Amino acid sequence: MRQMNEYNQFFRFTIKLFKYFSLTVLGFAIACYLSVILGIPAIATIMMSVFGEWLLRLTAVLICLGAIAIFAESIR
Repeated sequence: MRQMNEYNQFFRFTIKLFKYFSLTVLGFAIACYLSVILGIPAIATIMMSVFGEWLLRLTAVLICLGAIAIFAESIR
């Protein structure tokens, strides 16, 4: 009999991507916060202009992957 906590590989991969994405966003937020505290807000502005669009796109892709993984897991 199959255990209930066994997830498929795609679901585990998506969860791992969410984990690393969350850590990346947290590091990005800390870097922006520290640049403002240290009195160099130009660094935060540059980081937002460079990475802002990529973070939004990556967020959309991860949400879609999560939805597909949840759908595939619910079918199983």
